[in-house]
Amino acid sequence: MERNDRPTESNEQNHREDWLDTELGSSEQRQEPPRATPPQPTRPSFVGRMFPGFVGGVIGAVLTGAIAFPFIDQVPTNVSDTNVTSEGSPVQTTSTTTDSSVTDAVATAQPAVVTVNNFASNGLSNESVEAGVGSGVIYKKDGDSAYIVTNHHVVNGADRLTVTFNDGSTADAKLMGSDATYDLAVLEVDADKVSSVITIGKSSELKPGQTVIAIGNPLGQFENSVTRGVVSSTSRLVPVDTDENGQADFNAEVIQTDAAINPGNSGGALINESGQLIGINSMKIATETVEGVGFSIPVDIALPLINQIEQTGEVNHPSLGVSLRDVSEFPPGT
Repeated sequence: MERNDRPTESNEQNHREDWLDTELGSSEQRQEPPRATPPQPTRPSFVGRMFPGFVGGVIGAVLTGAIAFPFIDQVPTNVSDTNVTSEGSPVQTTSTTTDSSVTDAVATAQPAVVTVNNFASNGLSNESVEAGVGSGVIYKKDGDSAYIVTNHHVVNGADRLTVTFNDGSTADAKLMGSDATYDLAVLEVDADKVSSVITIGKSSELKPGQTVIAIGNPLGQFENSVTRGVVSSTSRLVPVDTDENGQADFNAEVIQTDAAINPGNSGGALINESGQLIGINSMKIATETVEGVGFSIPVDIALPLINQIEQTGEVNHPSLGVSLRDVSEFPPGT
């Protein structure tokens, strides 16, 4: 029997395929399972891409317009020609702003404030020369006479007195009397020289901080001067040296004010905003370190004293009837 040792064709084919599978891997293509892929973002439409830019542009335009609006489209103001007079000067315009309460008060009271001139002999001749200047207030007109109140220190030592009225006219004045303690004096002039009398107010109605006005002739050179201030205190006690010996003899009750009261204002009027007399200007503290401390005699205190001076020429001061003597005047053993 013939042995068949030769490989058949099919065996050779199978052997070739096994070698291919071993060396190169299986010749059959394996099917890989499908992989999950992430979803791709949807691309916005053209309108969607343009809308945010459009909105931003609108907002920017609105803001820019709001900021720039005051500076654009402004019509330039035309400046008209200046009104001028026939001489070519600009026309002056009347002010419409007024402080009526003060100006009205001054207009009411100022004509009743006068300048008091003190004439005295100088010791070298019999002729009197001007020894001092102060102020006074016309407070009463009765028949042929009119009466002026001023300070004692304004008229003290006078040989002759004259007054200068608000209109510049002058007249001789008669001294009715004076009182050094309260620093008051009363003068008499002819009534036909007087055109105005001041209205008397009430100093008891004053309040701290209230506006007051001083009228007088400061330094004897500036007639009808007006200064304004407030009531610093309605009642202040100030020591007064009446006999000028360097010691206080009396505590005067006065109104304190910061309205300027200078030499020459003494005897002048302190008025309220109604133009009423509420004080007689009398003194001030005059030092380099003090400013705005002036004093006025309250009219409520001055009025009864003025009446006494007008009637009797003096003020009757109450006294205890006690006098002092040195013990050395008495003999020993008494």
